[in-house]
Amino acid sequence: MIVLYVIALLLILSPIVYFASLTPRRIIMWGATAVLLYFAYIIAAGFIPEDVSLSLDFAVVGINSFNFTSHPYGLIAGFAFALVSAFGFMYGVRVANPSEQAGALIAVASALGVSFAADFVTFYLFWEMLTFSVGVIVLLAKTRDALRAGLRFLVFQVTGGLMLLFGILLNYWETGSLLVGEPVAGVPLFVLGIGIKSAFIIAYFWLPWAYTTANFPSSVVLAALSTKAAVYALSRVVSFNEIVLYIGVAMTIFGFTMALAQKNLRKLLAYHIISQVGYMVAGVGLASTQGVDGALLHLLNHMLYKGLLFMAAGSVLFSTGTESVLELKGSPDKPYIWKLIPIPVVAGVCGALAISGMPFFNGFVSKYILKYAFADVQPAGALLMVASVGTALSFCKFLYFGFFKARAEIIRRPTFSMNVAMIVVSLATIILGVRAELIEPLLPHASSLPYYSLANIWGGFQFILYGIIVFIILRNFLDPANKPVLFQKLVFVDPFWDWFGSVTFVLAKAATAFDRYLNIIYEGGSTGLKRILSLEFLQVGKEKAYEMALQAGKLEETLRGDFKKVEKKKKEPREDLKIFDIKGWNIKNLNVDAMIMALLLTIFLLTFFYYFRT
Repeated sequence: MIVLYVIALLLILSPIVYFASLTPRRIIMWGATAVLLYFAYIIAAGFIPEDVSLSLDFAVVGINSFNFTSHPYGLIAGFAFALVSAFGFMYGVRVANPSEQAGALIAVASALGVSFAADFVTFYLFWEMLTFSVGVIVLLAKTRDALRAGLRFLVFQVTGGLMLLFGILLNYWETGSLLVGEPVAGVPLFVLGIGIKSAFIIAYFWLPWAYTTANFPSSVVLAALSTKAAVYALSRVVSFNEIVLYIGVAMTIFGFTMALAQKNLRKLLAYHIISQVGYMVAGVGLASTQGVDGALLHLLNHMLYKGLLFMAAGSVLFSTGTESVLELKGSPDKPYIWKLIPIPVVAGVCGALAISGMPFFNGFVSKYILKYAFADVQPAGALLMVASVGTALSFCKFLYFGFFKARAEIIRRPTFSMNVAMIVVSLATIILGVRAELIEPLLPHASSLPYYSLANIWGGFQFILYGIIVFIILRNFLDPANKPVLFQKLVFVDPFWDWFGSVTFVLAKAATAFDRYLNIIYEGGSTGLKRILSLEFLQVGKEKAYEMALQAGKLEETLRGDFKKVEKKKKEPREDLKIFDIKGWNIKNLNVDAMIMALLLTIFLLTFFYYFRT
């Protein structure tokens, strides 16, 4: 199967890219782009039949180590990963760091491995490879925020991976099978483990942390991988599940609400990933033919237009040096950025129209299938319509404050490859919207609906119209410079996590101080006991006793001082989470060895149970 060769090639190219000089590295990345585009073409053309399996044998040990299959769900997911990752490589070929490009190659190979895995051993191996490669890409930004975000990302993802592993083991003990499919046992562990990577509301925190602190070329690739691999995985292990359905619906509302409160372009996009993934999760939870087809088609469409939006926002950051809406509101003597960098602005408009479900853009097609699937499922269907209006409202804010009203000096212009990537993806969002039948053969249940009747066109356009009207009414209210404090407190939920981190930080410092002084007391007590037993204590004069009393007083003052510092630290305003205090840390000494050891242990246990089962 060609997928095996593509995965192997990407993994082999990763270290070569890291050590190659500038020109060979760019040639290699263009070659990887071509390979992924060709692989996407092979899938779309039907040259990979459905349900064809392949086992990679190791004759030395006489076992099948990796098993792959072309499941219908995996074909459309693999097509999406290959196509959008190719455009992401094209966008960053001249601006991405070699270490980030090497990590991106591993991440894309891992996502393809997840899509085509036939058993849970192969699936889990690539699942964790995706986790650590994405985490490393975030850490490689090497800023303080990126180090924190990367470490938190790994904590969340490894926790989810362990839940998934325990679910796999429970299901294996119950059924004796490790084939990827709907589990009989351990279903809650499967849902929770996959749900963390899907950014369920209960565990969404890692997503805005990671995607906004990574370097901007990496954000384009990251937006296409983690959550979408999780949606595909969820579609393979969940049949109708009303809880999953309404978690997805809640994600759509929560995501756009959080996005409206943001002042940073990429953070707005990151929160809107939660909203758009919610559509997919809801469709998977519904588990009808249109629900699953709409969810998987939305997976592809979302990867395209969200990648395009991250390209546009990254180009603004690259050209102006900032992505803060407040900083982009420059003085009147500065030029409008839409006049100076028109291609990123047009790309942003195309992406915004596509994500809002504008007729004749790709987002309209998948949202229409989902709308049809939820027509008789209430109140979920009505809430998804509300989310559609909220999406249009969010991207009115994104375009107005981030592009049309933004004024700034241009320090450099987007590179040729960045512009080409944005133009190609913009055209793709339009082509797959106008010619929806091009992608229908990849839909697992071959859903085909009359998308472009007059009633349907008006149905798609009216949600955008409502969003525009609401934005005109609330424009000043949504302006980040004029945002009321009440709105921030009601909408911005992250301070809850900061509060939790603050409490944990204070408790950890207090516990550390207590442990340190407990050791001092223990050592002092041991020494004193020895002196008493040897009658040395009786020989101590008044001066020695006085000196010991002074030392005891200093100890008490030090103890009080440390706790005062802790209390003072608690009262200081906090800009970021302090649950991981990594001041002075760098990429070489991040303390993730415990997580890596836990991962290796779980892989060993899984392999042991798989190959030595009776």
